[in-house]
Amino acid sequence: MARDIKAIRQAVNDIFDHLQSDQKGAVKNVVEQVEDLVAQLREYGKGDIEASRFAIITNSLGDARHKCMEHLSDAVRKLEHAAQQGNPHQAQRVSEGAVEGAMLYLDLLGKVYAASVQLGLARVALAHHENDPDGACTHTELTTKYADRFRTEIEDVHNQLGRLEESLRALFRPERGNWVLPAVRATPGAFCTARQLAGTRMIRVPGVPAPIPVATVAAVATLIPSVAGGVDARVQSHAEKKLDDRLGQLTAATNRISRIMDQAATSLQSLRTLTEELAGPGESVR
Repeated sequence: MARDIKAIRQAVNDIFDHLQSDQKGAVKNVVEQVEDLVAQLREYGKGDIEASRFAIITNSLGDARHKCMEHLSDAVRKLEHAAQQGNPHQAQRVSEGAVEGAMLYLDLLGKVYAASVQLGLARVALAHHENDPDGACTHTELTTKYADRFRTEIEDVHNQLGRLEESLRALFRPERGNWVLPAVRATPGAFCTARQLAGTRMIRVPGVPAPIPVATVAAVATLIPSVAGGVDARVQSHAEKKLDDRLGQLTAATNRISRIMDQAATSLQSLRTLTEELAGPGESVR
């Protein structure tokens, strides 16, 4: 049975890895298409580039965005489930793979976002090159709106991840005060009650041939809870560290995509200003 369960888990992991590999490949492919198109425009101008090529790449970017957002949402749902666990050890176990997935799809979405803006800028540049101010205005507006919607989606996920991180970190500390309490409560009864010990210096312990000083029993009793609690504490501490490391990596991933979007926002604002200036007085980008 254990072997069957292990085989099933391995099969699920293989499928998951394959899907991730496919998605990374799809994003890499469409980003390269955008880069090739931009390089061709820079070197040769429009040349023999057909309008349909822009449409094909736009559709591919949209498909990649949609799939990455779906996978990112799945990872967020897993993290929500992890945050509902009772302690860091359970949360760390449930969150396994979820943080890595969120990081991956945030990075892929950052690449898709940057490529989408780059493609929009290329379209605007081409319109200006062809002396088509109306087309430049239209593409500037479309690119800006698309980037704004895309950014809003990602920032919504950022807010969710921020709340989840707070919930997961809240699991770190409350548990510590309770780790040794169950053992402390249970251990004295294994030897004797306080009432039995009162007024005597020696006590017989089942299985021990000679009487033992009460002070020795008390000393042993105080040691046992700390050892039992220490084992649990080590497990919890290890889980905390792993979870803390993962959350730190996730924060770094959200910061990276935020920087990408901030850089794009600056470029888009410059583009909008330039297009309005080129449109002439009395005309503005809608």
